[in-house]
Amino acid sequence: MNETASERAAMWDARYEPAPYAYGEAANAFLVAQAPRLERGMRALVPGDGEGRNGVWLAEQGLVVDTLDLSAQGVAKARRLAAVRAAADPSTELRLDANGAWSVQEAVRSIDALAPAGLELVEEPTHGLREVRAVREQVAVRIAIDETAAEPGALAAGVADAVCLKISRCGGIGGLVAAAALVRSTGAEVYVASTLDGPLGIAAGLHAAAALASRGPVPHCGLATLDLFTGIPNPLPVLAGAIAVPTGPGLGVGGF
Repeated sequence: MNETASERAAMWDARYEPAPYAYGEAANAFLVAQAPRLERGMRALVPGDGEGRNGVWLAEQGLVVDTLDLSAQGVAKARRLAAVRAAADPSTELRLDANGAWSVQEAVRSIDALAPAGLELVEEPTHGLREVRAVREQVAVRIAIDETAAEPGALAAGVADAVCLKISRCGGIGGLVAAAALVRSTGAEVYVASTLDGPLGIAAGLHAAAALASRGPVPHCGLATLDLFTGIPNPLPVLAGAIAVPTGPGLGVGGF
């Protein structure tokens, strides 16, 4: 029995509705190989473009593109992809935190699909030292641990490319700096993040990050969380992508 257009649309809607992108965000390899034939200002019609990966890539090459698909879900995801690509600087790197939600197989599949978007690293793709190691061995994207770092022996296990350390889990600035030295001895990087701390916790995290930076490179940290709260003043605002280390007595943020 022949399918109607609405039945085909429903089938593709079901295929495209889940995240991430069903066929990834990178353009088809054959299409990319045709880049030398393309010139800015050319027009392109891309029928059946699904979630838009090919049409968006052609637009990035400077073509005027009309991209079509039967699936409303596909068209919506194509628009999102185009908006993200248009808003992001080409040098922008994305950091993904899965909070251990994936199995090893799900993590590998999802990371491979999202890698073309420019992932700097994926934090805590799954929980557990053995599981994180298994993911890292199967993907090209750098892997970091967060919650798994609390497991016995995790800091020196060398299962990840980077480790996220937090003031509360490490027991203060001194504990975090000591933990970082252990991690760095394995060749992994260290960055500091917030557990939705208040101003004192963020200030302590900034001092710890500054101490680490005096002893080697530190990737971007995750301490700009104070603006998530209402009713709490933010004495440590982000300016030009950075938070200044407070210089006052103690932690430098009195009155809290």
